[in-house]
Amino acid sequence: MVLQMMEREINSPRTSSCGRLFDAVAALVGLRETVNFEAQAAIELEMAALDSSSESAYPLDLNLRAGAWEIGTKSLFEWLVRDIQKQASVAEISRKFHNGLALVLVEAAEKIREKPELNRVCLSGGCFFECVAAGDDDCGAEGAVV
Repeated sequence: MVLQMMEREINSPRTSSCGRLFDAVAALVGLRETVNFEAQAAIELEMAALDSSSESAYPLDLNLRAGAWEIGTKSLFEWLVRDIQKQASVAEISRKFHNGLALVLVEAAEKIREKPELNRVCLSGGCFFECVAAGDDDCGAEGAVV
């Protein structure tokens, strides 16, 4: 049903916020349907990921559209829904989501950096304070160099 809603663009607004992606995944796995404060779902999703050591990652698409890189989430949600149907643990799903997101963000930064006039890419926003996505399970990450 969720995939059909996305395909028909029913209650599926486009957004540039990675936080809404965390909210969607948290809701689908049953962690949090409503939030009481900003980043609540993302925090809970991150804590769940810490209970898994999986190195698997959900696929996310990176597409060049109108001169800008866009991260597509259709394949992410197809695989995530399959795992939910297989009753995979929330920890496993969360870890695979974080791993996939980290991979596509590094890939996007590398693509952006290919432009001759760019020698540095800066990532900002609350999701980049996420320890799991930064590859640091101990939450002491200062950032990644691409």
